[in-house]
Amino acid sequence: MKEMKQVHANVIINGLSQNLYLMGKIIGFCAVSAHGSMDYAVTVFAKTENPDGFLWNTMIRGLVRTNRADETVKYYKKMQENGGIADNFTFSFLLKICGQLGSVKLGKQMHCSVLKHGLENHVHVSNTLIHMYGMLRVISTAKELFDEMPEPGIVAWNTVIDCHVYCGKYKEALELFLKMYGSGIAFDEATLVVVLSACSSLSVLGFGKLVHSLADNAGFNGLVLVCNSLIDMPVELYDGREEIDARQGNSETKAWKQFCWAPPRLKPGPRAYSKTRKRNWPRLVFFRDLTVHIPHI
Repeated sequence: MKEMKQVHANVIINGLSQNLYLMGKIIGFCAVSAHGSMDYAVTVFAKTENPDGFLWNTMIRGLVRTNRADETVKYYKKMQENGGIADNFTFSFLLKICGQLGSVKLGKQMHCSVLKHGLENHVHVSNTLIHMYGMLRVISTAKELFDEMPEPGIVAWNTVIDCHVYCGKYKEALELFLKMYGSGIAFDEATLVVVLSACSSLSVLGFGKLVHSLADNAGFNGLVLVCNSLIDMPVELYDGREEIDARQGNSETKAWKQFCWAPPRLKPGPRAYSKTRKRNWPRLVFFRDLTVHIPHI
């Protein structure tokens, strides 16, 4: 931030403190960058006389990123009071914070604002609406919004499936996955991770094997997140964990920690121990985890 403050000082000295392009660059760095400062962005923005839509959106985005929910809503109200026009970016940020706040009332108010601005059919806004209602656990509305989409893409499918898993509707999530697969929509890594999570929660071994086969055929088995999700499945499903490990290589200690931390009823202890002995990972964590399994071996 030291260099940025020096740049800002030079901008002021040269009489360019109201140049919206330069202010956008400065506020953008402060609000969005991991090396910025949201407080400094607030200070700079307060001294900008006629901020445009980009600056308002940048501030709202930064406040969402830093989890300053109440301030986010206040800035949206200020934006309206100052004649600013909200767009798809504005509502995408606002709907996200509504889900994080857990406020159904505020979420519905923002949904009404989306309808008022005619943005309900914008693909990114509609996906964020579905996600918001999922986070608010109003799964029926999330599903209705999804059903109203004429041609939902992979992001929409992933979102509605993830919402059902988040709300504990695991069976419905798997049904949606089958519907998606049957409609010819190609799944991705995110789809597999959330579907495997549903399989694990329901302990549906047959469905898990189907998803594992699909992941293998599509070339997703070598991805760390997918491998870890497969390892989270009941141990009886995977006599071939060595194959999963071979695909994953030495990329993640987390994978074997997950294996060792599997529920004791699944009894993976001895096998996990024999495998981890061949590794050069710190053993203290594994010995701690394996003690859970001793009474069950």
